[in-house]
Amino acid sequence: MKKLLIAFILIANVLQACALCGDTTQFIDVSVHESHTNKKLTLDINWDFSKKFSAEVLLDYDQNYDKKLNPNELENIHRMIMKYLKEEDYLTYIKYVPSKKEYTDLDYLPFTPSNEKTQFTNNILHFSYRLESNLTAAPEHLLYLTFFDKASFFSFKIEEITQAVEQEKGSIALLDNSASFGLTPSQQTPMTSLESLVAEHEQTVKLGGVLGWLSEQLNNTKEQLVTLLEEIKTNQNPMAYVWLLLFSLLYGIIHAIGPGHGKSLVAAYFLGNNRSVAKAFWVSALIGVVHTFSAFILTFTIFYILNAYMDEHFYEVEHITLQISAVIIILIALYLLYKR
Repeated sequence: MKKLLIAFILIANVLQACALCGDTTQFIDVSVHESHTNKKLTLDINWDFSKKFSAEVLLDYDQNYDKKLNPNELENIHRMIMKYLKEEDYLTYIKYVPSKKEYTDLDYLPFTPSNEKTQFTNNILHFSYRLESNLTAAPEHLLYLTFFDKASFFSFKIEEITQAVEQEKGSIALLDNSASFGLTPSQQTPMTSLESLVAEHEQTVKLGGVLGWLSEQLNNTKEQLVTLLEEIKTNQNPMAYVWLLLFSLLYGIIHAIGPGHGKSLVAAYFLGNNRSVAKAFWVSALIGVVHTFSAFILTFTIFYILNAYMDEHFYEVEHITLQISAVIIILIALYLLYKR
């Protein structure tokens, strides 16, 4: 009997997790107004529910059938929304990331909600609230704002971000349910995508010819991978996993065609020793395996050891070691040709 009672309670909690939502995902358009002082961030957030969902709410909660929602009816809706949001941290996630830090290195900012209101105007259901968080606005930082419902009752799209202190034109990046923007004017180039977490340290070299084409294809494939990862995170679509594997394979092929990976070394060795094609394939496969494991070991070492002591110089070390390794490979290839 005790087990039956526990099971009943669990089922009831699941069914009533969001009594407004039903069994389908409800879509919400979000607008945000940001303001800040030296010590505090304030976000005034407004949700506009879809016309379909608003009509369903009116049908379910209009108790006197006057095709309007009076204060008592709105209060019932507001109470249901608040019950769910308080359990799920308002479905709002905020990070304030300096350019020298990774997004995943930082925790979400705590915030204090207030001014929650539920309104029904022009046949649309609206919900608004204010979030305040203690932070010090600084240059070369980006604020990342995400709305996400783990239970998938709600699906968000940020339509507009406005700021009390306007930033440089194009400095606000919107990507479905996420946005990034600065809080203070700066001289750095505005980031144009949410994935540009460390753009200040990345130097893009424009290449022409075949190498330029390969570089462009590599960047396009990388963008496809990022898009698929976002889709997997948001919708958990099984087909997205399949496409992710295919684009990962394509990315690896294009990446291997580019400079490096021992191609000059292998070519010099076989030209100098008249080896068979079968031997060339075997050595190429061996290089691929060694390359994969060595990349994993080096990445692990650099990230978890060197980065702990050389955080400020991490990107300089990476750039220098890349040049040194390229020079070593070229010298070995030239030596093999010389011996021949």
